[in-house]
Amino acid sequence: MMRLLVALFLLGTGLLTAAQQSGSVRAADQFIPGATVTARNGGAKVVAYTDETGHYSLDLLPGAWEIQIDMFGFAPFRTQIDVGALPENHDWTLEMPRLGQPAPAPAAAKPEPAKPPPTAAPQPVQTGQNGGRRGPGGGRYGQGRGGNNGNSGNSAAAQGGRGGRNPQTPQQPGFQNMSVTATEEGAQDLASAAAEPPPDLTAGADSNDSFLVTGTTSGGLAAATDEQARRDRMMGGRGPGGPGGGPGMMSAADQLTFNGGPGADPLGMNGFGAAGANNGFGLDNGGGFGPAGGRGGPGGPGGGRGGPGAGGGGGGGGGGGGGGRGGGGGGRGGRGNPNQRRGPYNGQFASFGNRRRTQPAYTGSIAVTLTNSALNAAPFSLNGQSQPKPSTASETVAGNIGGPVRIPKLVTNDKWQIYLNFTLSHNRNGVSQVGTVPTLAERAGDFSAATVRNTPVTIYDPLNSAPFPGNLIPAVRFNPASVALLQYFPQPLFSGIIQNYDIDPSTPSDRHSISLRLSGAITTKDRLSINQQYSGNDSKSEQLFGFQDTSSGYGLSSTAAWSHSFKPRFNNNVSLAFSRNISQATPYFAYKDNVAASLGILGPDQTPIDYGPPNLSFTNFGSLSDGSASVNRNQTTNFTDNVTYVVRRKHNLTFGFGYRRMQQNTLSYANSRGSFSFGGLLTSGFDASGKALPNTGYDFADFLLGYPQTSSLRIGNSNNYFRGWATSAYVQDDFRVNRGLTLNLGLRYEYFAPYTELFGHLANLDLGPGFTAVSVVTPGLRTGPYSGQFPASLVNGDPNNFSPRIGFAWRPSQKHSRTLRGGYSIFYSGSSYPQMAARMAAQPPFARTGSLATTLSDPLTLQDGFPAQPSSTITNTYAVDKNYKLAYAQTWTIAMAQTLPHNVVTEIEYVGTKGTGLDVVENPNQTPPGAPASTTQLVSNANAFTYETDHANSIFHAGQVRVTRRFTRGMSAVALYTFSKSIDNASSFTGGGGGTLVQNPLNLSAERGLSTSDQRHRLTLTYMLSSPVGIHGLWRNGGWKTRLFTGWTLNGNFSANSGLPLTAYIAGNLAGTTRGNAISGNFRAEATGESIYGDSGFFNENAFVAPPAGQYGNAGRDTIPGPALISLSGALNRAWRFGDTRRQLQLRISASNVLNHVQITNFGTTVNSATYGIATGASGTRRVTLNLRFNF
Repeated sequence: MMRLLVALFLLGTGLLTAAQQSGSVRAADQFIPGATVTARNGGAKVVAYTDETGHYSLDLLPGAWEIQIDMFGFAPFRTQIDVGALPENHDWTLEMPRLGQPAPAPAAAKPEPAKPPPTAAPQPVQTGQNGGRRGPGGGRYGQGRGGNNGNSGNSAAAQGGRGGRNPQTPQQPGFQNMSVTATEEGAQDLASAAAEPPPDLTAGADSNDSFLVTGTTSGGLAAATDEQARRDRMMGGRGPGGPGGGPGMMSAADQLTFNGGPGADPLGMNGFGAAGANNGFGLDNGGGFGPAGGRGGPGGPGGGRGGPGAGGGGGGGGGGGGGGRGGGGGGRGGRGNPNQRRGPYNGQFASFGNRRRTQPAYTGSIAVTLTNSALNAAPFSLNGQSQPKPSTASETVAGNIGGPVRIPKLVTNDKWQIYLNFTLSHNRNGVSQVGTVPTLAERAGDFSAATVRNTPVTIYDPLNSAPFPGNLIPAVRFNPASVALLQYFPQPLFSGIIQNYDIDPSTPSDRHSISLRLSGAITTKDRLSINQQYSGNDSKSEQLFGFQDTSSGYGLSSTAAWSHSFKPRFNNNVSLAFSRNISQATPYFAYKDNVAASLGILGPDQTPIDYGPPNLSFTNFGSLSDGSASVNRNQTTNFTDNVTYVVRRKHNLTFGFGYRRMQQNTLSYANSRGSFSFGGLLTSGFDASGKALPNTGYDFADFLLGYPQTSSLRIGNSNNYFRGWATSAYVQDDFRVNRGLTLNLGLRYEYFAPYTELFGHLANLDLGPGFTAVSVVTPGLRTGPYSGQFPASLVNGDPNNFSPRIGFAWRPSQKHSRTLRGGYSIFYSGSSYPQMAARMAAQPPFARTGSLATTLSDPLTLQDGFPAQPSSTITNTYAVDKNYKLAYAQTWTIAMAQTLPHNVVTEIEYVGTKGTGLDVVENPNQTPPGAPASTTQLVSNANAFTYETDHANSIFHAGQVRVTRRFTRGMSAVALYTFSKSIDNASSFTGGGGGTLVQNPLNLSAERGLSTSDQRHRLTLTYMLSSPVGIHGLWRNGGWKTRLFTGWTLNGNFSANSGLPLTAYIAGNLAGTTRGNAISGNFRAEATGESIYGDSGFFNENAFVAPPAGQYGNAGRDTIPGPALISLSGALNRAWRFGDTRRQLQLRISASNVLNHVQITNFGTTVNSATYGIATGASGTRRVTLNLRFNF
């Protein structure tokens, strides 16, 4: 298999990749399904249809292609593209025709020019004032010329002849329901009208407004009962417009648009990169800050003379040229025969064809995605032992179908479209896990071979402080609960004391979803879209020791969107969305044996769903743990209103408002079974001052004796009903100062309300000066003795979230391609509030919580690890600053781009980001690690608790160089190199207590160091290769080679990145012996001064040791360089189209880690752990996925 993949890769590198053009079609903010996308290049023609998401793909050979998009109810759209030019995806926007405005002429293959009438006389060519040339006006019955390709600027349109036929325009018919599809009958009628003298016909008085742009006719048109009479009445309409002007040149502003789309993040800054976007305020054109495109080309000439009926109006103007975003103006209409009366319908059309639509009424697709472990490589073995390949299989079937709303004999309405989508997925996920379990000797109490970092450890008897003879613990000393819990520990599968166990489960997961969308035009200015979605899932997950938990859930969402056009440049979009999601998790031991009660462990919840053993964690061994039961019912209502207004084509103003209401209803049993940690403290030796001696004590020996080092529990108040809301408003202006300068100016305001609980079940702590005292506050008792009044949420809101957005794009000289871009913006995050509320709801007096650490004088045991606390002791484990402020990030960027010869574009960019008010989590009631038991806490009547505040900050700088080779001769590539550095004193932006605990709450400056996300070097190479068929290919003239290799594409991605930094820690018996250290700490090691870089291994292990007892380690955060990461992925694609239809079969074979190059991703950094300096994680091996899709 490996040889086959390498062969395919090498073959594709030398021969393949596609000139596949893909894109989307939308109107306002809604994607349009079922639109016809036609590409023409000379006599070649390729047709595609947009799918249910409004997207399409075309397989085109290199060259200039004319793109035409037709959709019923919308004005046609035409433009030209250079196949292969970046970007590869195009986003086209359709517009609804306005009443009284003729539809533009359809694009067609270039016909042979018609011979002009003998009386036609050529006219001199005039030059428009602003660039494009004017076609000559014709004399009476003279000929008109099509407009030339437009330049940037306001080119004048050519004037059509006074009733003559346009020699550059084929004989075009009228339009069927305002569609761009020409009818054959209309073409014949128009040809006859040009050749015959006009008869004397009288128009009906009821015909002027009989046609609506939505494609329906009123009684004026329907009154005709005879087909010929109906056709005769129509012939008084205008002749067809002249051909549209050619595509306008890209304006300077269009060439200054920012790279990236909404949410793009080329620097991996979690949404704060230079090209990031935030609800319309990114520094890129996709997010609303990119300048608009250039003006279109000049319009074509006017149409031919009126038909043989009553004198029609002038021919419709030619369609505006493509280019940029706006089309050019239409050509001036030809003048009708002055001797005839005005025709019926006010000259709005020439004729209505009644041919059946050429595109299928209903379109759809079905896709199958397959993955199987037979195609994948075996997992990498961390311990060097041979491991079986875990069974993996995935089958996904997805389909969609859609079209007009039609019910036979009841409803036939092509203005409304309905689309149905579904997905069915069944997966078996194979995962390989490696861990350490006690040896058979250790399970029997024999620790004579126990070592940590190749150093023997001595086991002390906690009853007499003397070593156990021979490091053997007699069986009679085993705690009965410990003996019973041994049955849940698997026995080792391999020899040795480290990584001697593995598990290769294959867990199932199923997912299904269905969605229904109805959209259509209500009036000529209004459009409505309604979406309904449902999804469900069932899955299982397996713990290291084989406990398999189950989870399930489903979600419902409904969205209604309404768009209204007040004027062509004044539009409003309103949407209302509602979603509801329900999820449930059930642990393995639920409703089985009440393990805790049978073992005499007092304190855990006795609800059957919480049955099972307590969670046990160790310093040197894998954890015995199981998930927690929970039920979540969350729902969100979201309303948005956005307005777009274009002022004199200089200012593109957008402004809007949004409101979101959230409900989170939870039933949670987190930690209801309780948790114990074992670090070897009770079997350690101690000096006269009560400090633990090095190389003494063992965590599993503590377990056999039944002495945990810490315990924690949370029971009661499982039902909570959280409520929150948020609102936002923004205004922005895309201002074109001149041809070379565009400014993007905006301001956004956001307010995130802190969450409340429906019944007031929240508890916070009011802290005294210097953390010397605390008091519990609740919504029912909001007045604290130290900070005064608290709000119902127990946290004050932050109303000062103003976010300015400033961007510019400047081209210094129109003669050169060099451009400069830059910008500044601010972003806020409100995601911390729901997490805060969830933690405050799990506190006394509404729940029983506790986090305790053992003492040498009164050690905890498994049976009484959760003793009742005195009523005067505050057992709350969490508090948050009453005046907590939301974190925000300031981002600034400056970039320069230059086009070089041979279709190469270079870009140099600098990005800076400063985070302010980042989340800080500290334990103000802790004592230094290893401090004697006599050490006192700041708050003597309170247990250890975490305190969350907002005092941290960060700074990020990055330089980026991008080289783009545009698609030429079957190949395109993008190389991106980023050199960056990120420093902070807390790497959490989202808050909610999720950050790393500060080591010393009195020395926050010691936390400053490299960010956990810091990657100094990042190199990415993206490539695309097309099959060597075509003008510049190996095969040009057909034959079996052409048929064999045409249409294949190969694309892939190569990346090489620096590793993420790691931190050296201490744990176990060195972490502390007092009650204040009950919460798992962030105690760092002591740096010895030696270089971190060693001659062997991942780093120099001697660079760190345990700090002196009672002192904090001086090692900094993130000082150990993580392993570098290199990856290569690729995909082979092929599409087969069946005739000039939508039917297409697509094949895609993709592989991650193509060369199966496995790398170590993590290693142990806890100094006094058995895994210190040993690899604990590896990258995934090669994985192959097959995708087959059929469009119809």
